[in-house]
Formats: sequence, C-alpha cells, structure tokens
Amino acid sequence: MKKLVVLIVLLILVGCSSGISSVDESIDEVDSPKYPGSVIVNEVTYPMEPGGYRWERKTLSGTEVVMTDAASPNQIAESMEPIQVKKGETVSFQFEKEEANLTVYLWSETERLNEVELTDHTFHIPDETGYYIYEVVAQWRNGEVSYTFTCEVKD
Repeated sequence: MKKLVVLIVLLILVGCSSGISSVDESIDEVDSPKYPGSVIVNEVTYPMEPGGYRWERKTLSGTEVVMTDAASPNQIAESMEPIQVKKGETVSFQFEKEEANLTVYLWSETERLNEVELTDHTFHIPDETGYYIYEVVAQWRNGEVSYTFTCEVKD
C-alpha cells in the first residue's frame, strides 16, 4: 500500500513537471522578440537591421520584461548599404510575425527628425535626391522592436 502511494505521488510530480516545461517552451517559441523585418521597394525585398527592443512575456511566476539597448539608427546606418530608389517610389513592410502597428521616423546623421506619415503601412520616397535613414518601430501585443534601413534617391 505504501509503495502504491509513493508511485502515485511520483507519477503526479512527473506529470506536473513535464507540463511546466512545455508551458515555458511554448512561451519561448511564441513570444520571442527576434522577428526579421523587411522593407519592400519596387517588388524587391530588403532586410532591415534590428536594433533595440522591449519585450514582455508571461511566465509561471509573473511577467518577465526584457529590454535591450542598441546603437541609434543613425549609428546602425553607418555600416549599411543604402537601397537604391527612385523619387516617389512606394515603400512597404513585411514581418515574420503577424501584422504590427508601425511608426516610421526619418533620421539625420545626428538625430531623429520627424515621423513619416503612413497609409496602410506604406509611404512614398521623397522627391529630393539624397541619402535617407529610416527607423521603423514595430509594436506587437508583447512589445516592440526598432529596425533601421537606409536608401539613396538618385535622379
């Protein structure tokens, strides 16, 4: 009888512990901030460079928040090859994870300048020639990720 009780307790403990690990694994798989992001110009897809992020996830003991600090978009842009674009071309975005709420900022070589107006997650390249640095802040239910891309407008 005593062995039967010990066996039942062990089975319950093993069952509970395997349930806990599968919950943690599913959280890690579903709630990872490492979503690749791309910019699409003239039907060609270009990767964006991820920067800092803030991410929350539920754990068995509460909520865990992960924040990273990264170089600013103008610093990230220093090592990027600009996308060659034409005046007025349409830019859209693609992410591995479901649709995100997007905010796009134009940067100078030293600071954030202004927010870019989006229509249905797209915007148009300026009509002036030059080098442009963009930061795309993508927000999901669990957090946000900053991405950078650069483009060069030629005649």
